[in-house]
Amino acid sequence: MTFSTASVQYLLAAPNAVAGYALPGTVYNSNGLFCSTTQVDLSVTKNNVFPDTTGPQNAQHQVDYQCLFVYNSDTVTTLTAATAWIPTGSVVSNAITWAIGADPTPPSGYTSSTPQAVSVSSPYIAPAGVSTWAGPSASLSGGVVLGDILPRQVAALWVRRTATGTPASSASFILYTSFGTNS
Repeated sequence: MTFSTASVQYLLAAPNAVAGYALPGTVYNSNGLFCSTTQVDLSVTKNNVFPDTTGPQNAQHQVDYQCLFVYNSDTVTTLTAATAWIPTGSVVSNAITWAIGADPTPPSGYTSSTPQAVSVSSPYIAPAGVSTWAGPSASLSGGVVLGDILPRQVAALWVRRTATGTPASSASFILYTSFGTNS
């Protein structure tokens, strides 16, 4: 069996849902709890997870958080030892400091009615239980381990954005998920 990397999708969270994959997600309301039906739009590089930072937010060094789900949509193949990371070369601008952290909730079926991630009431509140944050790294070893993600399962991941007070026209990064596969 051949595994397609298209089987790995990034989904926004649906904090008002009662089960996974039951409601659409909204940019900047991706506050955990359940995965949504909304994929992160990878065809755009701006505002697909966070909105722009305003001048006052930047001056105040605002920190905010958003939850994403790594979804293994394959029906057969397990993503073994999945690790998410931000390659150093993928970061655009020094106006924002980026970091990612693995949610403490274990991977679960994408339609589970048991919470799939911790939730926060506001994007300004750090998610409880995320003990390690990893910034951009030159190698995969600088990422965060998500573990094995079985077919049709999701694993939650948090993105932390910290404004540095430095003006910029845009700031972004590319999130990579690396893994082995087992049929």
